[in-house]
Amino acid sequence: MINFIIRKWREFWLPGKNSLDVLLIVTIFILLFTGLCVMYSSSSITAWREFKDSEYFLKKQTIWICVGLVFFFFFSLFPYQKLEKLALIGIVWRLVF
Repeated sequence: MINFIIRKWREFWLPGKNSLDVLLIVTIFILLFTGLCVMYSSSSITAWREFKDSEYFLKKQTIWICVGLVFFFFFSLFPYQKLEKLALIGIVWRLVF
């Protein structure tokens, strides 16, 4: 299983038909870093007043960014055609709940 994941990961990073767009990845990380900096500079005083921790919002946002990146890289290993089949289930689930 681990070898499969490593092989798929290498296939996506190597140039070719199914590779990840490196420019997209770099852009995402630049935007995430910029957003963290802006969010920290604008909310540190509020965080200190309310929670006595000027990095409170920074820590929470960093955790959610890490969760999002795990999902991003996890789903980048799968062909979207297979995920497309699950879309109907997701739509119905979202409409019901």
